[in-house]
Amino acid sequence: MTNYYYLDTSAQVKYYVAEPGTAWIRQLVDATDPDTGRRVNQLFTATITVAEAAAAFAIIARIGRISERIRDRTFNRYMKTVSAYFHLLPVTEHLIDMAAHLTQLYSLKGYDTVQVAAAVGLQQTLGTKHPLTFVAGDNVVTAAAQAEGLAVDNPFWHVVENEIYATPR
Repeated sequence: MTNYYYLDTSAQVKYYVAEPGTAWIRQLVDATDPDTGRRVNQLFTATITVAEAAAAFAIIARIGRISERIRDRTFNRYMKTVSAYFHLLPVTEHLIDMAAHLTQLYSLKGYDTVQVAAAVGLQQTLGTKHPLTFVAGDNVVTAAAQAEGLAVDNPFWHVVENEIYATPR
């Protein structure tokens, strides 16, 4: 059975930089069928996530959590793998209109509204036969996604003790 997930930037960054919730995200992204070796989860994100993730890696380096060398290695790996791991959804005028509407309903930042709007639009496309789970590391964002009818999950809800010391990807 295939599972469908939309990962926002906060969830994706955890795959590449060790933080609370990293172990769960890596398991979600890397899950494969033992018989075929194929990935069992279909992962989606908006193309805008690429810029937001790049900014996140730079910020993490600026505050000293990772070195510039690790930042560069992480950024390069992300850029090489994002399109292999994720179906990248285009940011269209309709999507921006949906996101603008969400700003009036929820206390979200601009990029967060784009993420939620992209997931809502994707769920409409997938229909009820393929339920989509929206994954974000922010309870305000997951609450908005849930209010919009999406199933939600948060890496922080799956923290494993001492995982912060996991090796950066």
